[in-house]
Amino acid sequence: MRTCSRFSGDSRDHPMERPAAGILRERKRLMTMENGPTRRPERSTPPQVVIVGGGFGGLFAARALGRAPVRVTIVDRQNYHLFRPMLYQVATGLLSADEVSEPIRSILRRQKNTDVLMAEVTGVDTQNRRVLMGSDSLSYDYLILATGIHYNYFGHDEWKENAASLTSVGDAAYSWCLRSVAPEWGARREQYQPDTVTR
Repeated sequence: MRTCSRFSGDSRDHPMERPAAGILRERKRLMTMENGPTRRPERSTPPQVVIVGGGFGGLFAARALGRAPVRVTIVDRQNYHLFRPMLYQVATGLLSADEVSEPIRSILRRQKNTDVLMAEVTGVDTQNRRVLMGSDSLSYDYLILATGIHYNYFGHDEWKENAASLTSVGDAAYSWCLRSVAPEWGARREQYQPDTVTR
């Protein structure tokens, strides 16, 4: 029995006899030529991560992202990190303020993807993904809020006026003044007569 010459030889020579895998590859190639690449285009700039707060939480988050393909910006109203567990030693005069604090830029100086911004955050615009800092704002792709702690007076806010706090260098200096200077000043204040001072 004679066969048609165009069907003779290897069956792979005819397009209708190609394996299914080859047909799928050809179809994918044609679709790519018609519609362009199917994969998502790579992002030209890395995502922006904004960390509000330069305390323990903010620093640990920044260090964790040190080698990540992102841009990190730490925003804090102070330019230094304060080691609060040692504030009581500043309040008692055993340590100076610079011994319990260090600039945030110095701590993160080896991280090439991290910037430090000294500003006070006044709000967050979640709809437009921006951190508000008064008249300025900063856009973000990811936001980490590590704004620290606050005292709990158990519903008695009037205690705040008479209870000394210890959350900042200023609080520690004030406590040191009450301990060291105030008793001596109290003993001598009766000797001070402002009405008799001659100017």
